[in-house]
Amino acid sequence: LYAATRSNGLLVSTDGGDTFTLRPVPGGNSIYIRDMFITLDNTLYLATSAGVAITSDHGQSYTSLTTANGLPSDNVTAVAVSGSDVYAAIGASSGDPNSKSIAISRDGGTTFTETASMYEGLAGSDVWDLKMIDARLWAYTGSGLSYSDDFGVSFISIGLGDNSVQDVAADANGRLYVATGYSVYYRNAGGIAVSDDGGYSFTNLNMGHGLPSFVANRLNVSPDGNTIHVTTDFIGNSLTAGYAVSTNGGSTFVSPSAPPSDSVWKARGPLAVDGSHVYIAAGAEGYGYYVSHDAGTSFTMHTMIDTLDVSHAFDVAVA
Repeated sequence: LYAATRSNGLLVSTDGGDTFTLRPVPGGNSIYIRDMFITLDNTLYLATSAGVAITSDHGQSYTSLTTANGLPSDNVTAVAVSGSDVYAAIGASSGDPNSKSIAISRDGGTTFTETASMYEGLAGSDVWDLKMIDARLWAYTGSGLSYSDDFGVSFISIGLGDNSVQDVAADANGRLYVATGYSVYYRNAGGIAVSDDGGYSFTNLNMGHGLPSFVANRLNVSPDGNTIHVTTDFIGNSLTAGYAVSTNGGSTFVSPSAPPSDSVWKARGPLAVDGSHVYIAAGAEGYGYYVSHDAGTSFTMHTMIDTLDVSHAFDVAVA
């Protein structure tokens, strides 16, 4: 289990989250880790404010990819890998068509020789996350969802009920799930957009289905599509937020009956699922991460493990 932090390095656990070891990242512990990608051979790629860091030994040593390798900027917000292709989202300005939003390497990160921007079809220049599903590269931007079927050479943007995309997932049947929200202020908008035709049309799952908020943040979907884990966020403290799970394909969602604290809505960040174990990064300074060992029925909040401060956990992943 990996827990990415902002200014606290990489936390590594080999016992399911009971204990963690701090692993410094290139640039020092003041560096922000914004995204993680794990390959099939358990190589970990970190998107950081000092470039891309790669480790194959759980953070004991790293290879650093920076502007020296051709990145337009060391401010990397997301990373995805497919074979020898490495895709790095750069912290570009919103709405700037000239921004080099995604840097692409075809040789494992040794050199980044290609870039993608709104001119290549991205819905927006501010790419928040990247995900490779099968041979399709998805880019979530502040202005909508885009995908590429030619490994980042060009992108196609598709319509959603709300254009602020936070996450995307797919089940084994090809159903697409998109977490949306943030730019809407009505309870019947945002939520989880579901498509059965590859993203050409969507239906929405929202608060009427039991979601704690209309702002869906992060998703984990089982291969059969029956179980959907989601974290949600709030706008202006006007609504509750937090975690919910559906075991019937999204028809209804339920939240934990026993929240770990009166700040349960802080459990609104990235999540990882391993069988009946659910891990959630709070996504807020000082609130650590949450662990469930009963498939999301109840959670325990952790800010300290022994003498190790884990209160700044902003991402989680399971190898």
